[in-house]
Amino acid sequence: MDDEVDTTHLQDLQKALTERLHVLELQLAALGELHAPAHLITDINKTRKQVDKLGAQLGQVEKGQQQLNQNILAIQVALKGIVTKYEYEYLRRLAEHQPFPSEVGDGEYHYEDDRHHYAPDVYPRLKRLDDIGFIRPREIEGRRHLLRIVEDHGGDERWRNEDRSRFKLRDYVEITDAGLNYLSLVGSKYL
Repeated sequence: MDDEVDTTHLQDLQKALTERLHVLELQLAALGELHAPAHLITDINKTRKQVDKLGAQLGQVEKGQQQLNQNILAIQVALKGIVTKYEYEYLRRLAEHQPFPSEVGDGEYHYEDDRHHYAPDVYPRLKRLDDIGFIRPREIEGRRHLLRIVEDHGGDERWRNEDRSRFKLRDYVEITDAGLNYLSLVGSKYL
């Protein structure tokens, strides 16, 4: 896994050394009363020390890996706190070109035609994402103007939701590289 340190090599080495130690101990037992040669005893002691050292290293690596995983999780939670779940979904909609059903159920998004209707929360959410630098207004008639969405659809608030005109969010704003980087860091789910 990319986020975890690979301990497989250390575990394989520890296993091989443990097996070698076991073979040497069996050889020593088989010699029994014949008194084992000094080099065999030395090999067993060296192997035992290697196994112990490797076990300690493996324990340190695993402890470090657990700490790294906890730090990564903490950073992801902190990053996700930068935007609300609604703003996060706006970013995903701008980044992904395939429509997907709303996971936050804000009621303004219509999955079947990949369009939104204007609601009082749309502009403040977009303004905040623009202020952070995760989106920017599209150039329309030679101007980049976030209020254009309010000018075009803000008056629709007096109508029932189903009677309001619908628009594509990406016709008014686009995600920036910073917004794309943010999405790649926080992952595919809000929480």
